[in-house]
Amino acid sequence: MYVLKPLPKYELKVGTDINYSQLLNLGVSPSVDLTTRNIFGGAENLSTSLSGTFGSIRSTKDIDRRVLAYELSAQASLSFPRLLLPFDYYKLLPKKYSPTSSIVLGASVQNNIGLGRVNFNTGLNYLATVNDKVSHRLTLFNTQLSLTKNKDAYYDYFVNDEAIRSEIFDDYFAFKPSVAQDFSAGKLTIDEVSRLITLDQQYASGLNQQGADRFIAFVGSLINKDRQTQDVLISSFIYNFVYNEIGKKDYPNSFYFNGKIELAGNIFSIFNQKRNDGGVITSPERTIFGVPYAQFVKFDFDVRKYFKFNNNTLVLRQFVGVGIPYGNSSNMPVIRSYFNGGANDIRAWIPFGGLGPAGSQIDERVRTFMTENMKLTTNVEFRVPFNGTYEGALFTDIGNIWALKSTNDGSGDEFKFNKFLKQVGIGSGFGLRVNIAYITLRLDLAYKMYDPNKPEGDRWRLKYFQPFKPTLNIAFGYPF
Repeated sequence: MYVLKPLPKYELKVGTDINYSQLLNLGVSPSVDLTTRNIFGGAENLSTSLSGTFGSIRSTKDIDRRVLAYELSAQASLSFPRLLLPFDYYKLLPKKYSPTSSIVLGASVQNNIGLGRVNFNTGLNYLATVNDKVSHRLTLFNTQLSLTKNKDAYYDYFVNDEAIRSEIFDDYFAFKPSVAQDFSAGKLTIDEVSRLITLDQQYASGLNQQGADRFIAFVGSLINKDRQTQDVLISSFIYNFVYNEIGKKDYPNSFYFNGKIELAGNIFSIFNQKRNDGGVITSPERTIFGVPYAQFVKFDFDVRKYFKFNNNTLVLRQFVGVGIPYGNSSNMPVIRSYFNGGANDIRAWIPFGGLGPAGSQIDERVRTFMTENMKLTTNVEFRVPFNGTYEGALFTDIGNIWALKSTNDGSGDEFKFNKFLKQVGIGSGFGLRVNIAYITLRLDLAYKMYDPNKPEGDRWRLKYFQPFKPTLNIAFGYPF
């Protein structure tokens, strides 16, 4: 005899997790979650949560030091056991696909890279699970408002950019003393002087090679500044398709595919023509309530193949990410851009650890925190179980980020088919996985094999190999 009992109307959960993210590395995440079931009498569930994540991140003031970082967030999600559509859709999408909908509303405060951000987000999600391997997700009106904190303190946080700026200003003031006088008298701001320098062809053409390299680094720092301090409004449509054989007994050599397409900004472009003043480098952009909106199309593809050899596993992974700004945007928003490094990426480099973009020779002080709109990553990992608890791994990670179209002439960050293979970073290493209950603790030791951002002839790093100075990655779960 079976007795069916309904779940309680309210369920409160209080917990603390130890987790990992690409930016924060290991962190602690306390949370309070409240679920209210059958809120309208039709199996609708309302989930609300308050959570925080606390960890450490590479300091923008001293890249050899880590500082406290955190994110505080509040989220509400109202889920429905059906699609919220004004017509009968069951002829197109049978009930066996378990279609569901959810309305999400959230806010968060971040203090991680430099200035930190305040984010607000909302969206309408549709999910259809075709079977245990295939699912489709469509998000309509996925809207995110991201506001940058402490914009005026940019050079206080990004001290390497400040060092480059100071060097260029001193050189330019010697070239044009009148500008130095106006700047000292408060008639010109830092941004106004920076703009004058970038537009002064006579100054740029008279620089020697060292000065020209410094000028390119300076322009790169201004692009960083525009991106890091930009407020942005993103309203997009997102389609996500997942095919997943991982963990299925009938598929020992399993295959995984995750494809996502995001199209942003087209609705806003219909209704508004008012423009802001732009940034130091960035052109003026159309705005909604004073906030520029982003226009772009973005493609992310994550493909994985697993091969079983007795108890051993060979894993091949390829990630391809491309963001194409257009219309109101000359660059991808920094919150939709790509970076290198971390325990799930190219493990020989920490996040924002100086790999990329491309084979750029820009001063690393500036290049470290650059993001771009194209990313290619290839991972190969061979896993060998020692027993039921311990597992070893050998791996190689290959990849980089690129600009589809460079905004800084001479920076060497643009993707080109005849050059990109020589511009990928290569890292290799070994690791240990410890499987305890449902948790996998992972330790990976990685070494740089090839660094495309070193000068020609010095990119292969084997002659500098230091076995006792690896890049240590500590994380939970497998990287892929």
